[in-house]
Parts: sequence; structure tokens; C-alpha cells
Amino acid sequence: MLMFVAAFLNFMAIGGFPSFVDDINVDFLT
Repeated sequence: MLMFVAAFLNFMAIGGFPSFVDDINVDFLT
């Protein structure tokens, strides 16, 4: 879970937020 949070913050900081969130939502809700 920690790696997931770290990767999430990393992508958010980089600026790939919308695409990343969309991908995670599909992955998370499935």
C-alpha cells in the first residue's frame, strides 16, 4: 500500500494526474 501511495504522489507531482486517476479508478473499482 505504501508503494501505491508513493507512486500516486509521484505521478501527481509530475503532472500526470487526470490520466493516472482514470487508470487507478478503473483498477481500484474493479
